[in-house]
Amino acid sequence: MTWVRGMSDYYLADDNCIARLITEYKKHNSIIIAYDFDDTVYDFHKKGRQYSDVITLLQRAKTAGCYLIVWTGEPDTKLVSEYLNKNNIPFDIINENPPFMIDKNPRKVYANLYLDDRAGLSSACNQLHSMLTAVNL
Repeated sequence: MTWVRGMSDYYLADDNCIARLITEYKKHNSIIIAYDFDDTVYDFHKKGRQYSDVITLLQRAKTAGCYLIVWTGEPDTKLVSEYLNKNNIPFDIINENPPFMIDKNPRKVYANLYLDDRAGLSSACNQLHSMLTAVNL
């Protein structure tokens, strides 16, 4: 069987994902973005890796009014917040749902988009960039 992207599963096509983000942004003047800490904005394995493109994109999203959730397995959230603040990486909350959510305790943090080094980071960043560009931000 040949893998054919986007032919039957609607959200395998990036254009459909981008259109959904644009619709949600226009409806709320914002979207919720959850992003991982380790190896997405922080060099967890100390290999000298940089994450400036992701960080710049998060800064652009924050300027556009997006709500940013750091979703991390790192138990020391003080370390996380200090690192983010020191490095000018925007965030609104760590490991919690936004306070404006009706159900504040679901098992999964709610977001319109997830940025994670282990889950299609390149595709998600491209979709976010495309959405911000499409709404002139």
